[in-house]
Amino acid sequence: MDGPFFAQFIKEHFRIAFARAGPKQKGRRLFIMDNDPCQTSKVAMKALEDVEAEMHAIPPCSPDLNPIENMFHLVKNDLQRQAICENITAESFSEFEKRILNTLDKTSVDVIDRTIDSMFGRINAVIKSKGFRIKY
Repeated sequence: MDGPFFAQFIKEHFRIAFARAGPKQKGRRLFIMDNDPCQTSKVAMKALEDVEAEMHAIPPCSPDLNPIENMFHLVKNDLQRQAICENITAESFSEFEKRILNTLDKTSVDVIDRTIDSMFGRINAVIKSKGFRIKY
């Protein structure tokens, strides 16, 4: 993936994603990114600006403080299990999109709540470890 590809992805999908998320919060739409160069490219930043998104960059090497990464990890593992169990070797983008949405829909609210609730412990652990990686 490169900047122009990501910019096109933003143009095609972010307005819909933001619309589904509901009204702006405090006049903002926040996009959280992990410092991938394609996301910080000029063309991608312009595309984010065009969809009225405010980018929030997570510091490098800090997944300990990013609970969404835990959710992505769970979804990714579930998608891999599905692919193995169902012997999926190829699928269209729309088929993959449906699998992702179904997987997200099946994710237990309790799992999401536990991940969010773990933030206090995560922050304390990062402070205690003086910023070094922790077990999360």
